Amino acid sequence: MTKVINQEVKKLRIKILDNMKSCQVKPLKVMFHNHSVAEYNKIPSTAGYNVIWTKNKMSYNFASVSIDGVINQVLKLEGVQ
Repeated sequence: MTKVINQEVKKLRIKILDNMKSCQVKPLKVMFHNHSVAEYNKIPSTAGYNVIWTKNKMSYNFASVSIDGVINQVLKLEGVQ
């Protein structure tokens, strides 16, 4: 059973990496609830990665400063982590 799950995770990781792109990421606005929109817009973006993932005809956009951050978000959505 564990071997089957590991194979599924491995296949998903490869598929995620194939679809991943470089991008600029910024912390979520909700983390800066005391800042105005103008102040938040001044916060610099940093290099990161994103993937647009489709599940059940819905698209999800996952982004993170690390590759593993993006992969872990997709694996949680898919229910294998």
